[in-house]
Amino acid sequence: IVMKDPEYDRWHKIFKRYGLTKQEYKNKRKKQGNKCSICKSELTSPKVDHCHKTGKVRDLLCHKCNLHLGYVEKGIKYWAKASMYVLRHRIMHFFIKNK
Repeated sequence: IVMKDPEYDRWHKIFKRYGLTKQEYKNKRKKQGNKCSICKSELTSPKVDHCHKTGKVRDLLCHKCNLHLGYVEKGIKYWAKASMYVLRHRIMHFFIKNK
């Protein structure tokens, strides 16, 4: 019977997928102060953010920011337009509310 080591499997997967050693990962986490690089929330289960074109590791993110960033990268023009739409309506609401 072969026993699986989840700790080994995790680090092996991170290294294989991103080329990041356990020590490099820990150094990056420490350098970031154990905070997500986008929202600055405490990292409980960090995700390795990387460029999908080059494979280059950028930083560690929380799950939520990593997920949202994936959507942004897939359609940055769309999200820029959607952001402007929301901002426009917030501004209109502000002026209507403060008349």
